[in-house]
Amino acid sequence: PYDLEATHNLSALFGRQTALIIIDERREPAPPDWFMQELAANYKLVAQFDEQLVYARVE
Repeated sequence: PYDLEATHNLSALFGRQTALIIIDERREPAPPDWFMQELAANYKLVAQFDEQLVYARVE
């Protein structure tokens, strides 16, 4: 369920579009640390709704 490569590939298909990743902090198990580090390095937190975090990246 945590696959940054798949997200990057989807972005490439649609050209210069915003790729979104939504993290639901209530979901178990929580995303692994390596995933969150990769996310922070490549995406920007753009919104937070209650316990959902929305990250975006423009290719």
